Amino acid sequence: MAVGQVFPWHTIPVKLFRSISAENLLLLFLAFTILSSLQKPPTQDTTQSLFTEQPEAHIILTNLHCTPTPTTLRICGTTTWVGGSHAKAYIQGGIELQDLQAQYQQPFTSCQIIGYTEQPVTYTALLYDPSNNLLTSRTDIVTCPSPPQLPAQPYTHTKHLQFTTSSTNNRPDNNGIITVAFPDQLQSCTITGTYTFEDGGEKPGTKSYKSKQYCDGASGTFTGLLTPAYQSTVNDPHQFAWDDKQLTDPEPTTYLDYIIYARTCDTQYNLQERYFTSVRAIGLGTSTLDLYWNYKNDDTLPRVFFDTTFTCQLLPKP
Repeated sequence: MAVGQVFPWHTIPVKLFRSISAENLLLLFLAFTILSSLQKPPTQDTTQSLFTEQPEAHIILTNLHCTPTPTTLRICGTTTWVGGSHAKAYIQGGIELQDLQAQYQQPFTSCQIIGYTEQPVTYTALLYDPSNNLLTSRTDIVTCPSPPQLPAQPYTHTKHLQFTTSSTNNRPDNNGIITVAFPDQLQSCTITGTYTFEDGGEKPGTKSYKSKQYCDGASGTFTGLLTPAYQSTVNDPHQFAWDDKQLTDPEPTTYLDYIIYARTCDTQYNLQERYFTSVRAIGLGTSTLDLYWNYKNDDTLPRVFFDTTFTCQLLPKP
């Protein structure tokens, strides 16, 4: 008998039923019923779902961080998703959304450099289906630490200074200090300018008055350099009768340990170097420059007028 086929009761002769007692007939009926139920195929579960339910689309953002510089922020984050086809990561102030490349492999990390801002920066991940329809998005705030401070950068500052060196009470030697203030810390200086001799003649005391003032009007130029390692200057006297006899144009001369050095008129100017006026500077690393000047002349005793320009590199205060 095939599985699930009902037993053909109508094929059993009626006289067979008549010869069986009522009790045996009942037992026979039960046996056939049980046998039929065992051979019946199982009934299919009509409640089984016809499709598998898709999980709800959602996004997971991790590893959000910010690396600041004094002028920029580097924003990074990692995106993972469930229930979508592809995703994009939009960082506020970075690449425009329409220009972002879709990411199909996950997780993916996106980093962008944006201009520095003190406002909170948002990181937004957007999830799309295969037809590029937006399913969902998630936005988190990226916390940025304070940016590192740029080291102070030197800047150029120029100061103009005029001063005079001379003897006092006809004494051959004299000195003094001139203090020059600057707005910030001095790093180095270049000093340029001119010097001009005023008056100056024969040594007072040899006659009741100066019979001639041959040093008046002599002049020259100089270029000095002041650094933490050394100071020096180049003195270039102009053409003049420095010894009151012969018109000469002395060659430029370099002097170490001074920012200004000028030989003064002297009747033996072309024979030996006896008399001069000079300036040394102290004060790098501070905001003031002390100019220590010296004067030595035991012959003509002129006044020396300096017109100078200090071009210095200064470091701003923190």
